[in-house]
Amino acid sequence: MRSLNILIVPPHDLLTHPTPSRLYHMGKMLSRTHNVFLLRYPGHPLADPRHERTMGCTSVTFTPVTTKNLGMYYLLNAPGIYAALSHLMKKVGIDLIIHANIVPSYIALKLAETHGIPVICDYHDHLPESVASYYTNPLVSRIAHALVFDLVKRNIRMSDHVITNSRTLRNTIRSAVALDDEEISVIPNGFDVDLFNPMPREEARKAIGVQASSHLLLYYGSIDVWVDFEALMKLVNRIRGVYDRTLLMIVGLSHNSSMRADLDRLVGKYRLRENVLLLPPQPHEKVPEFVNAADIVIAPYKNVLKNYVVPLKILESLACGRPVITANISEYKTWFEGMPVVYYDTQEELERETIELIRSYEARKPELVRASQEIRDRFSWEKTAMQYEEVLKGLCK
Repeated sequence: MRSLNILIVPPHDLLTHPTPSRLYHMGKMLSRTHNVFLLRYPGHPLADPRHERTMGCTSVTFTPVTTKNLGMYYLLNAPGIYAALSHLMKKVGIDLIIHANIVPSYIALKLAETHGIPVICDYHDHLPESVASYYTNPLVSRIAHALVFDLVKRNIRMSDHVITNSRTLRNTIRSAVALDDEEISVIPNGFDVDLFNPMPREEARKAIGVQASSHLLLYYGSIDVWVDFEALMKLVNRIRGVYDRTLLMIVGLSHNSSMRADLDRLVGKYRLRENVLLLPPQPHEKVPEFVNAADIVIAPYKNVLKNYVVPLKILESLACGRPVITANISEYKTWFEGMPVVYYDTQEELERETIELIRSYEARKPELVRASQEIRDRFSWEKTAMQYEEVLKGLCK
């Protein structure tokens, strides 16, 4: 396949977001054989410039209007985004656009119409639920959900092809927008196989400063409304009555400024100040130490459409040889059949299964070693990129 000029319109600033996301890895892989142009979001509310990464691309940027409000950021900067993309398309012959946003995506789509450029929508996140989580007022949240879903459907209709990372999202989009089978592809997430490797638990705990004899539970990821944190608090409250020195570590980033306060309130409600440690997002290269330090990684996702994906946290935890317990979401069983992933439906099941996983940890080690190797064989960002390339070939013949 010939080298293409590819523009990526991402959901956030890929190079300064605390966690390298799916499109970051895709852009990095594609830049090995193509010329990748990345729309940057300078001054983005979630950016952490202290840990800026690279991906072998050419940045497309503008002078920002700064705001701490995520929703307003894209609206206020729409003129700057339009000017930057318009200039790029006049200067460079863009062959393909990959987009995963709302307002910036629409701008790119309208310019693509003018210049006759094929477009892929990477729908790896159910955006209506993500945007609705920015707002604490229930009425405003519902209005945002409905409005964003209408905008998303419009952007999808304007795209030439859609890529999702789950069968459930594929079926949802296909039904909502009436797409034919050949217009939508399912390409699951991968993970960094070089970074997420098993290491001795004691060594990992020493690296992050946790007592070796503690029973350590870990949740890491988004601290947002689509995660059932009260279930976690109830779980720790139950387990500390069974095992001494129980510690739950919660590591992550929230898209809603009130979530940290809500989480702190829950810790106080269940009197867990000595048993719960809340940490901000960690440098990505440190995350495997936290995973390897844990006895169990817990993913208490709520049964909402946004969670019907292939979660990076489950992939990364299995790659490190750690057992995972998560909500009984059918999409996960499709991808992780035969893996050491335990599912629960009720609070009682969550508590019972967690206690059993702690008790049987040593006996499960051979299964965890096998799963670590199997997950590497099945999932990686390299494999995801290869599937992406097949879609590109079909659109850019």
